[in-house]
Amino acid sequence: MFLWVKIMVKRVMAKFGETRFFKDYFNEKTIGQFKRYVITGILSFSLEYSIFTLLYKVLGLWYITSNTIAYIVIFCFNFILNRYWSFKSKVDLKKQLVMYGFLFLYNMLATNVLMYLFSDAVGISPQVSKVFVMGAVVSWNFIIYKKIIYR
Repeated sequence: MFLWVKIMVKRVMAKFGETRFFKDYFNEKTIGQFKRYVITGILSFSLEYSIFTLLYKVLGLWYITSNTIAYIVIFCFNFILNRYWSFKSKVDLKKQLVMYGFLFLYNMLATNVLMYLFSDAVGISPQVSKVFVMGAVVSWNFIIYKKIIYR
């Protein structure tokens, strides 16, 4: 019975490996991009979260204002690092910057709305909400960066 299961799993994986999704996301180039994206993300997260905490806790700004300022500051850092290092893109800079700008605006609006919901509606600390929200943004951004902005 165990051999039969092993054979079936192998067949399913072989079929799955033929799909475009698998070929697009499970290859050496994309895995390298993802590793660099994660490192960029850790650096960006650290910087953005530090700025947010400084503004919110030390300077006493409203958490939505603190989040917006931190997000604006990190915009250039993140764009440059992702373009030139994570994805090594050579596509038109102006076009990418415009697309990245739209994604930036969407992400900023989404993070502020989600932080407000988590913090005010659910009662989670803004500093904890920030971590949850940043995790969500990172999840959808990799696919958008790879398929649309830095392709």
